[in-house]
Amino acid sequence: MPPKPAVKIIMAELSGLPVPTMDWGATDPIQAMKQFKALCTLMFKGPLKEKSEQEKVAYLQIWSGQKGYNSSPHGLYPTQTKTN
Repeated sequence: MPPKPAVKIIMAELSGLPVPTMDWGATDPIQAMKQFKALCTLMFKGPLKEKSEQEKVAYLQIWSGQKGYNSSPHGLYPTQTKTN
């Protein structure tokens, strides 16, 4: 079954762009986190700026890898926030 049109559009938006990845084994973890954050920020201000906060959280969870996702009980980036 062919992918839904929305999926095709997202893939086209990101085609040819570098995928942010966190290098958890870097010799300089602070610099690695800075680079990861900078590329994520560019992606969210550029091709992914129209995405919802929940979708952006999902991207961060994917890009941070299994280690990043498992760093806390809710992952690095909880998908739900409390509302009053």
